[in-house]
Amino acid sequence: MEYKFHNDCQSRSNPARIQIAKMNQREGGRVAELGKTRKKTDGSKAKGIKSAGVGAAVLTALSASRTPLHLRDVARAAGMASSNAYRYLVSFSQAGFVRQNDDGRYDLGPAAIELGLAALSRIDGLTIADRSLTDLTESTGLDGHVSVFGTAGSTVVRWHGRPKEIALRVNEGTILPLLTSATGRLFAVHMPQSRVEPLLAEELDRLSAERQLRPKQLREQFEQERATILKTGISIASQERRRGIDAIAAPILDRSRHIAFSITLIGMSGSFDMSLEGVPAHHLRAACQAASRLLGYKAD
Repeated sequence: MEYKFHNDCQSRSNPARIQIAKMNQREGGRVAELGKTRKKTDGSKAKGIKSAGVGAAVLTALSASRTPLHLRDVARAAGMASSNAYRYLVSFSQAGFVRQNDDGRYDLGPAAIELGLAALSRIDGLTIADRSLTDLTESTGLDGHVSVFGTAGSTVVRWHGRPKEIALRVNEGTILPLLTSATGRLFAVHMPQSRVEPLLAEELDRLSAERQLRPKQLREQFEQERATILKTGISIASQERRRGIDAIAAPILDRSRHIAFSITLIGMSGSFDMSLEGVPAHHLRAACQAASRLLGYKAD
């Protein structure tokens, strides 16, 4: 690892216009003509449709549950009477956003699933991670990088630092070791062992020769660190890769609960609080949790 200090909706036959004309006939002309939506000009917040917001609570209740729900449970979670919840469920069922199982419980329907998948397909995970890193470097004053797990191991893909006299730069494309870097250990803990083990065994052999320690001893040390990382959600490395550099790393998880990215903050040894209760760790953990939610991750 190298650290460097330094848009023809106008046609009368347009289907959308025909549909709006039909809706106006039913609604008494209240449907806005395509392209002529009235804008707020007084600076006040635009008003929405209250019933849509209330109905969204029903869908939110279903999406937040890992199992289908009975009517009473949907109503309770949505904060409304069962009779009101039932009417919304019927409407959403007709639209395909809700389905009712044979046992009477309600679940998300195919339209909701398609909508969710469409939203997920528009998510740029790296952009989310990069923005999180930028916010972190601003809030902590530390340099940092985003990494992914590639064919050769944990790989730096973005670096960001604040303008200052000394910058700790990690070149994009740098491969970080699994055993002797905060980033590497994070991936070693969270990645499927079938992908990690070959690289891990190779590093164990090399470190064993360098430090004159048995591979078993190094493996035991790693297992202790694994337990700490899983418990705290943070990987810490003091004097990472070279003397004078400290690092803390945390994972960004996706909707499958797999690690997608890591964010690592780095600084000169002794220049920042590396404790699990410190400000950098607090900011890092919160930022990665927020980014994980944007990627579809749901905690237990």
